Amino acid sequence: MESYLNSGHPEQETKSGAADTEQENEKSALHQRLPELGILRSICLTLDSHREIAGEHPEISNATRRLNDYTAKITQKYIEAKNKLIRHLLKIAGALKNYGVMADNYEIVSTASVREQALKEMSDEELFRFGILIKDYSKTYSDTLAFLGVEPFSLEDFHRTIDHFSYATGLSGSTVYESTDWKKEIDENYDEAFSLIHNTLDHLAEHIREKYPDFYSDYLRSKAFPAAGDAQ
Repeated sequence: MESYLNSGHPEQETKSGAADTEQENEKSALHQRLPELGILRSICLTLDSHREIAGEHPEISNATRRLNDYTAKITQKYIEAKNKLIRHLLKIAGALKNYGVMADNYEIVSTASVREQALKEMSDEELFRFGILIKDYSKTYSDTLAFLGVEPFSLEDFHRTIDHFSYATGLSGSTVYESTDWKKEIDENYDEAFSLIHNTLDHLAEHIREKYPDFYSDYLRSKAFPAAGDAQ
């Protein structure tokens, strides 16, 4: 994985100041907010591991069910975006690799040489960063990619899918496609989930902290440390 995470972005012959700014915003987007889907997963796992408490407290049981529902809806969007992103990456990286071979550009060959299983095994952050790297190359070599069978509409959908994937995971804020129904649904579920946590679950956990200190500690920890791994 070091071959692509540490490799430089392709040099572009001409770039406007606006394009520079857009790329810098994309590269720094990972640091703009916590991975929110991971936090939701972590809280759901903690609540599930203390089901005996939910059995004694109907309010917690109801809140747990609702939180699982919101998280499941977001996760479904995440899975759809991840699978679509991987399909795009395989096609576009494959075309870039072919171009690199023809042009004796071994930097491109090395960067674009990736297998489907490797993409599936990447963390969300790694996949997002690799997607941004291939996006940069796709912008630079868009004419060549069109010649190799990757049409402009396919590149646009690829760029949109990166945006959707990063938005679903909570890795970054949106830079484009701000008003889509897709994002509206994601936002609504995130808003409902975190409102439920802050306005209901936090108070319920505080209320029973003395009786269930282990649960309270686990609950606080789950809010601070996002769950790693795939949702699939």
